Amino acid sequence: MDNNVKKIINSIALGDKEKADAAFKDLMRNKVKGAVDTKTIEVADEVYNVNEAREAHDAEDSLYEDAIDAILEDEDVNVAEMSDEELEKILEDRFKTLS
Repeated sequence: MDNNVKKIINSIALGDKEKADAAFKDLMRNKVKGAVDTKTIEVADEVYNVNEAREAHDAEDSLYEDAIDAILEDEDVNVAEMSDEELEKILEDRFKTLS
């Protein structure tokens, strides 16, 4: 049992409303502080995970851009004559090579 709860019970039993009130306020202050600390950690974790996911997405986009550049610079590849499926396949192959 929380020490403040014991103080509240003892103070009420002794008829000391001021001590009971002070102990209750301390108890509530600690509860609120704990809840705020917990929420702060949750929000920080969400922000960190969002930033981490965004960085991973940006890195993947960069690899795709590099793969596209490599395909366009390759003189053996004629993009204009390729079907969409062929282009997707060669892009995926280049992406895998880069990653």
